[in-house]
Amino acid sequence: MSDKELALEIIKLIGGQENIASVRHCATRLRIVVNDKDKIETKAVENLDKVKGSFFNSGQYQIILGTGLVNRVYDEVVKVVGEPEQSTEKKEGRPVYGNKFQRAIRMFSDVFVPIIPVLVATGLFMGLRGLLTQEAILGIFGLAPSDIPQSLLTFTQILTDTAFAFLPALVCWSTFRNFGGSPVIGIVLGLMLVNPALPNGYAVGSGEAQPLVFLGFIKVAGYQGSVLPAFVTGIITAKFEQWLRKHIPDSIDLIVTPFVTMLVGIVLALFGIGPVLHYVEMGVLWVVKSLLMLPLGIDGMSENFHSLYRKHLMPKRFAYKERPVLLNSWESMYYDVSLEKIDIQSDIAKRLGIELFVLDDGWFRKGNDSRSSMGDWICNENKLKGGIKAVSDLIHSKGMQFGLWFEPEAVSKDSRLYTEHPDWILHIPGYEPTEGRHEYLLDLTRREVRNYIVSVLEHYLGSCGIDYVKWDMNRPLTDINSAALGKSQKGETAHRYILGLYDIIGRITESFPDVLFEGCSSGGARFDPGILYYFPQNWTSDNTDAFDRVQIQSGYSMLYPPIAMGAHVSITPNHQTGRTVSLKTRQDAAGMFNFGYELDLTKMSDDELKEMEDYISKYKSDRHFLTNAEFRRHDVPDDNYTVWSMTSADKKQCVIMIFQKLYNPLSTHVSFRINCLDEDLDYKEETSGKLYGGDELKYCGISIPAVKEDFHTFIYNFKAV
Repeated sequence: MSDKELALEIIKLIGGQENIASVRHCATRLRIVVNDKDKIETKAVENLDKVKGSFFNSGQYQIILGTGLVNRVYDEVVKVVGEPEQSTEKKEGRPVYGNKFQRAIRMFSDVFVPIIPVLVATGLFMGLRGLLTQEAILGIFGLAPSDIPQSLLTFTQILTDTAFAFLPALVCWSTFRNFGGSPVIGIVLGLMLVNPALPNGYAVGSGEAQPLVFLGFIKVAGYQGSVLPAFVTGIITAKFEQWLRKHIPDSIDLIVTPFVTMLVGIVLALFGIGPVLHYVEMGVLWVVKSLLMLPLGIDGMSENFHSLYRKHLMPKRFAYKERPVLLNSWESMYYDVSLEKIDIQSDIAKRLGIELFVLDDGWFRKGNDSRSSMGDWICNENKLKGGIKAVSDLIHSKGMQFGLWFEPEAVSKDSRLYTEHPDWILHIPGYEPTEGRHEYLLDLTRREVRNYIVSVLEHYLGSCGIDYVKWDMNRPLTDINSAALGKSQKGETAHRYILGLYDIIGRITESFPDVLFEGCSSGGARFDPGILYYFPQNWTSDNTDAFDRVQIQSGYSMLYPPIAMGAHVSITPNHQTGRTVSLKTRQDAAGMFNFGYELDLTKMSDDELKEMEDYISKYKSDRHFLTNAEFRRHDVPDDNYTVWSMTSADKKQCVIMIFQKLYNPLSTHVSFRINCLDEDLDYKEETSGKLYGGDELKYCGISIPAVKEDFHTFIYNFKAV
């Protein structure tokens, strides 16, 4: 049966052309509003070739045809019955199906269903772009993210950003189309809502730009990605256009109606509908946040997880143990390590009060890159004469602890281990194994592989005086097949890999219970309860930019207590983002977590070194309190701020950090309510000496001074008096 024949049969079986009030379609269904549903021969329709089923819902008879076919059949039906009516107005004599709620749902679906395919396609573009820019995928072809031409990135950005950037235009177009307006006016009106002359809505929301202000109080910005303002504007303006066409003389209708419609529509949208809906959204958001802050909400859930993990999951010897302040070598040396550099860096670190020096990647490499020696774990004595033992002795001689970086699960193609045991990696026979970061993954399902890794670690931990291990894993699982498993077990490879990992780290942590282990996987890719059972802390992200870290650490704190997170102060401009942030802010952003530094101390000025020394001293004096305090995120007046607190169990001491993303002269005097203290106690703020009531802090809050600086932090230390 052809598409045309199918369409004619459907028309006949639902009562003929005269029984069809309107017809539309979604991704898979032909949706027909009929005048008399009793005329539909449902069984006969469902017995038609290519029809997969039918049902009557919300006033529409919906025939399931499937993707692709539904578009073609719809076109054939329209040729017979005409274009769908461009208005949702009730027609005289037409039955009204469903209650008000059902009709509202149908109205929404009529507007948004035509847009869905575009959004789905955009989502696929996003996934494809993310896949093609992944370092592991690029590594298959010997490329890095920096090798991708900027022109190609721009092209992919066009594919991924356009639909969402111009979403209001799509919504306005579809709304006008369904409510009897001119679709071309709708799409132009929607484009006005995202005109580049307006401050970008995303930038305003993130605090990176300021809205335009009219009459001193109406804030106007673009509506990129917004739906409600465009939807409501479309309904009102389409109805207004219909009213105009009834009252404007035909001789001037062509010019006057579009002019007045667009003028009134954009004025309503920017100065009325948009701001009002913005405040409505803010009100709804405030209500939702308030509910989530209740003991049974997000805050209560978060506190329960913190307690659960510390008391029942993390290794008990570390769950409440104070962590040393550390210096990690990575961002100061990368792969180019030497005993001389380590000596200089650790000397300065010792003077500052740093307690642990961590030697990161590079100590075993033949060169100063990631292309060799992984898996052999033989110290390159051309870089470090005397080996790791010499480095450990040097650090210990200064009264500091020593830590070492490993990536035990990986092996380089250019390594002795791979040359001798090429079958020890995850691979699919007959295919070239996939490299990621110039390395393969060892097959941890094999006992001989696990025993090898354990023997390497036992050698270093047993003979080199190592106090801390950073356990890294810098690539995803690929070629997920073990040559050691039978055919019936191939699907278990990934699961058995993780079980093998748990076997290794279980044996090692049991043999060396006093060594502090920190998990890492290209940052926080393996930050989960399974790892936390063995490793009491994890690295949250290789992005050490303080601005980003505030958001990252806030997210992790939903489930994980601060003592489970490593947080370092790095150089500025930041090596990952290029952002410049003050040393004060960088230290404050890390200071509530397992605190450390990851920068070249020789490049710091004397004033910066003094500031670091003072901060470390203050951190140590507060460390016992911070280790045992309860962490909480607080509600904020707008997204330009993030607020954290650490509060003692008896609520007699509390440290507050307020992070200001951007300085905004229009909203500098905002208040922050502190709801983690005792209402019946009075508190003294340590720096200012001011007294506050606990009830005052909870219901009125504190106001921050107007500091004209982006990425600024405010610290308040309250103690009960």
